Amino acid sequence: MSETSFRIDPLQPKANGQPHYMNSNGAHIYLGLKHGKRAWVIDECFAADETSGQAFILAINGTALPEGKHEWQYFDETTSRHVNRELVLTAG
Repeated sequence: MSETSFRIDPLQPKANGQPHYMNSNGAHIYLGLKHGKRAWVIDECFAADETSGQAFILAINGTALPEGKHEWQYFDETTSRHVNRELVLTAG
């Protein structure tokens, strides 16, 4: 299980009506929107019109930031596909 803390990005604080966050390593977390699908995305690049990235979780129960422990789809470079991975997300 990985744990990482994110803070609101002061340069671009919103994405698709929700806060856009960054961590100390430069990773972004934001609500992506594409073809009517919404997902919280963690990635090195900020692209509000994407719904996948290094890790993502579908926003099917509203658009609240999925803080706490959740199963995310995480990109596994050894298999070149997304796999389930438990992540703990905190925003401060």
